[in-house]
Amino acid sequence: MKELQNYAAILVAAGLSSRFGQDDKLLTEICGAPLLSWSLKPLLSAGLGWIVIVTGENDEQVRSLCQDLQVTFVNNPNPSSGIGASIAIGAGAIREKIKDVFICLGDMPLIPPFIFQDLANMLAAVEGTDAAAPVHNGKRGHPVLFHRRHLAALQSLSGDEGARSILKTPGFHMAEQRVQDAGVLIDLDRLEHRSDIEQRVKQVFGI
Repeated sequence: MKELQNYAAILVAAGLSSRFGQDDKLLTEICGAPLLSWSLKPLLSAGLGWIVIVTGENDEQVRSLCQDLQVTFVNNPNPSSGIGASIAIGAGAIREKIKDVFICLGDMPLIPPFIFQDLANMLAAVEGTDAAAPVHNGKRGHPVLFHRRHLAALQSLSGDEGARSILKTPGFHMAEQRVQDAGVLIDLDRLEHRSDIEQRVKQVFGI
């Protein structure tokens, strides 16, 4: 097993949640705790050395929620600028030497902790691999692990496409880890999905 202490993760928690309603979905209570708390658990369990949380208008609330955790906070003052801009701000906060960097989303509470190690192993297995991502039933999910040589490209992102522009680079090699766990695809996108997410959280965390 590879140690993940020299791996970084960018957790994007700056979205406007426009399809969720007026409330910030990341602060919505799921089984007695904010959604973001559940999304953080697998990252903390994986033993990642550096977790950067990108906040938006919820900056004060997120910092208060995570104040006792070993994480780094950066703020996107204009979250409407898109997830790409948030990733860029998060990547810009990574200044120490790291191995590779995971891109994670704050509204995905069911990511299996083992996937971080699996993706690290996969990316390291074949020289020249640019990134690794989990795939469930033919659909690519999260987190996505980028080789450290793409850190500068991540810092240059903008708009709503996220890191797709990097993935479209000619010759880019994405390794795919097939997984049985649907948690790599599941996010809380709409308010009416809340009860389903709560049931899944209870199952996964044994509540």
